[in-house]
Amino acid sequence: MFLWELRQSNDLATARTAAVNTVVLFEIFYLFSARFLGAPSLTRAGLFGSHAVLAAIASVVLLQLFFTYLSFLRQLFGTAAWDGATWLRAILVATSVIVLVEAEKWWFRRRAAANAH
Repeated sequence: MFLWELRQSNDLATARTAAVNTVVLFEIFYLFSARFLGAPSLTRAGLFGSHAVLAAIASVVLLQLFFTYLSFLRQLFGTAAWDGATWLRAILVATSVIVLVEAEKWWFRRRAAANAH
């Protein structure tokens, strides 16, 4: 995301914001993926099972919005405000972790079932 945004915008602040926000989004999605190590996490229990985790995620998202849109924080960190399209790109890139982790868990479950027979 950093390099892509830098090439698209030719703006270091936008690219820096892309890098940080995408990493944070990766971590949020990974948290959901790792909720259950041996079972699919994209279930109601996996997504809504822990109010503490949801509160922590909401806090992180709020802090990222501050990081991205509050002018004094943008000046402090050298970041830039984003439009909706940039957020969408970051979210789409970060969701790849869900696909990869869920595919890995499916593969291990399938392998374990084959070895059990």
